[in-house]
Amino acid sequence: PSGALRGSPGCRGPPRVSPPDVSPAVLTDADLTDAKISRSFDGTKLVLTRLVQTDFSPSSFLGPKYYETTFSGARMISAKLRHCQISSVSFYNADCANADFSHTDFSDVRMKGCNLTGACFRNANFERWMIPPDQIRDADLRNANIDQLIHRYRTNQSVNS
Repeated sequence: PSGALRGSPGCRGPPRVSPPDVSPAVLTDADLTDAKISRSFDGTKLVLTRLVQTDFSPSSFLGPKYYETTFSGARMISAKLRHCQISSVSFYNADCANADFSHTDFSDVRMKGCNLTGACFRNANFERWMIPPDQIRDADLRNANIDQLIHRYRTNQSVNS
């Protein structure tokens, strides 16, 4: 019949949909509350973004090869960043209360001025993580390599003084 679509049959089953690529992106003051996103966020700026109960597990947040990656001023209350890779990222003044960072690999991460009350870093790996030790006193650091973390901060403080 005329107007009929012709072509070869496709695969049976649900269509595969790739999530949108958000690297690099600027999501300043965006609201991603309760979202579930597993993706590469390399070079993404999440400044002042609302990420309350957002689940990023497992995702990667890498910078600054080409673009800065930052959570500065973000509201990340009860956010899930489990099994993530976070490298060369800043979290200045982010509210990470009750956030779950368990099993996450941190490298060259800066978290000055953050609220980490109740944050979970169980089984997390740290390499060059810059954070004042008093900020993590109310966080769950079971099985995390925290001794190395505090030593690196104190060493950098005495060098920069």
